[in-house]
Amino acid sequence: EALPILDAAITKRTRLIGTYRLDALGNTALQDWLDNFQKTVNVGWFARGLSTWLNQMIDSTIHKGFAVGELVPSALVDGVDRLKIARANDFRFMRAEGSEHLEIGQMDGFDFRPVRLANQELIHYLAFILRDGHPQGISMLASLPFVTKVAMRILTAIDSTVWRVGDPTFYGTLKAGKGDTPASAQLTVTAYTGKISEAMVARKTGGIIDLGFGVGPEGDFVIRTLGADAKLMDISVPMRTVIEEIKSKVLLVNSDI
Repeated sequence: EALPILDAAITKRTRLIGTYRLDALGNTALQDWLDNFQKTVNVGWFARGLSTWLNQMIDSTIHKGFAVGELVPSALVDGVDRLKIARANDFRFMRAEGSEHLEIGQMDGFDFRPVRLANQELIHYLAFILRDGHPQGISMLASLPFVTKVAMRILTAIDSTVWRVGDPTFYGTLKAGKGDTPASAQLTVTAYTGKISEAMVARKTGGIIDLGFGVGPEGDFVIRTLGADAKLMDISVPMRTVIEEIKSKVLLVNSDI
């Protein structure tokens, strides 16, 4: 969510799957039905198309490590009502009762234990990079938390520096003249800085305002910028190193979806 390159990488890899066609092997009537189904099948609550469902499955698979989809039959069980995409975090793998096979279970309302899903034959499961025999798969982003934190720390530092240097605070220094007292000098400083604030507000709204300051004999009033001597750090080398680490994982990795 913090680095756009990661979202772009997932979207890019999803699109690389490309398009496909369901082939009825010469059966014209069946081919027309398949083409129509591929384009119009409901996906979730608002989307349509088998390609949309597949792209959402792949997106979840790359992001979370695996995806769970469901084919929902029509009320009369004579067709497909819709295809659904589930939230991967809500599912666990559990051993089937009296069997060595694994089944998919959904966490209960209290997120306490997985409950076996009925009609497992209607559940579609897709995994990304199966490792160590575990069916959950591994997210493409699994090895990037530390690298991403480094990148975010650099970007946060830049943001803070830009706020401090790019939107500066002005301050005035008054050297009291002859006849001034500490109290009168303070009143003068307050009046002058108030005028500076009015001028900055006018400039932000596109207005123009002229300022004039008067000081007593041998006195002086100087306006300075707070943090004017600060410089933006050179982050080109460390940031490039971090981005290359991220690119090597999310753009060059081979998947086995």
